[in-house]
Amino acid sequence: MPYPGGNAAAGVTSGVLAPTRIYVLGGYPTFNLNQIYDPETDTWTMGALMPTNRYGLGVAVVDDLIYAIGGPGANAIVANERYTPADFIPEFPSWTPLLLVLTVLAVAIVIYRRKLHNPR
Repeated sequence: MPYPGGNAAAGVTSGVLAPTRIYVLGGYPTFNLNQIYDPETDTWTMGALMPTNRYGLGVAVVDDLIYAIGGPGANAIVANERYTPADFIPEFPSWTPLLLVLTVLAVAIVIYRRKLHNPR
């Protein structure tokens, strides 16, 4: 790890919506650092700095989004911040409306073509 620190927190993305990485956030004296480990290449990189200096914080990963929660100090104790990992792929909205429109369009084209070939 490039900048080891005490009381940092770590979270792991699953590889579903973001590549599998280990995120090490904050700590002492690395308060606002976001260090990212890629186990596939065995390399560390630096991510965007956290807006709030923290140590002794908690980290939760939900749907590959990382949440930095709490930590000592007036600002950190009330700050709950979300970090979107690099290469994150947001979930697409439901395909149901698009599928419905495409189905109606396909049916309309078939009916129109039949009327062209079989005029009455």
